[in-house]
Amino acid sequence: KPEIYMRGIREAIEAVADGRLDPWPLLTHSYPLDQLDVALDATRDRPEGFMKAIILCN
Repeated sequence: KPEIYMRGIREAIEAVADGRLDPWPLLTHSYPLDQLDVALDATRDRPEGFMKAIILCN
């Protein structure tokens, strides 16, 4: 259900903001902005070991 998903997102954002959750260990992949298509494919396909990705805007 979308409302359950949104509640979880809000709680996660609050936990990061309050310092209760360090998101960095969850980031298993990083991509430069020019590989956004590859990053989006990875979020869809969930390759082995994938948890979260970050897009680097350098």
